[in-house]
Amino acid sequence: MQPFLIYSAFLLGFAGSFHCMGMCGPIALGFSGGKTEGKSKLQHYLLYFGGKTITYGLLGLVFGLFGQGLVLAGLQQGLSVTMGIVMLLLVVLSIFKAEWFHRNPATLWVQDKIIPLFGKFVKTNGAGSSIGLGLLNGLLPCGLVYIGLTAAIATGSALQAASYMLIFGLGTIPLMMGFVLFTIQISYVWKLRLRKLTPVLMTLIGTLLILRGLNLGIPYISPLMDSLMMTGARGAEVVPCHP
Repeated sequence: MQPFLIYSAFLLGFAGSFHCMGMCGPIALGFSGGKTEGKSKLQHYLLYFGGKTITYGLLGLVFGLFGQGLVLAGLQQGLSVTMGIVMLLLVVLSIFKAEWFHRNPATLWVQDKIIPLFGKFVKTNGAGSSIGLGLLNGLLPCGLVYIGLTAAIATGSALQAASYMLIFGLGTIPLMMGFVLFTIQISYVWKLRLRKLTPVLMTLIGTLLILRGLNLGIPYISPLMDSLMMTGARGAEVVPCHP
């Protein structure tokens, strides 16, 4: 995986965690599994966020298979450009159609199917309960996850897409962990500044994906497709763009 994808995955997750604090923070606090203090509370949240990150990785693997199929069909260049454009469109939707972006017939249907399942894990304590809650939470509709998956698909490899989403998930943990354990207080001004950073970062990633697909021969930004390393089922190998 190219370095910019690794960094972008973590930074996207980290910057987006300010969004997560508002959307998922109350859920995480509400489903504390009866762990209210000390080591048991820390263990619960480590397993909880670990389960959530695993779900992100599995989603990346599934959606990455689609991207890998397009690469094998010789559409690698178009894939990167298309996913970059999609990401820019998602940024616009998230800014100007925020309510529709998160609450529409499709997302409401998914929520109705998943949220009732939380009760089965809330009633029990233990590691399995904490991980189960995290796994389910990772399936809840989230615009930030949609954007992460868009970049993951653009990697053109199922394994790299899974890795991208795992790194993305890890990026969301530091601030969320601080929020649920110590109720981190951040001033309104800083919250506003950091939230504004998220669409800027997403725009940058989308632009880089487009440049990457344009095959301009610019090192690190738009390298020639012939020189990119693709990870397939047999491991990393060079896949020529023009056989």
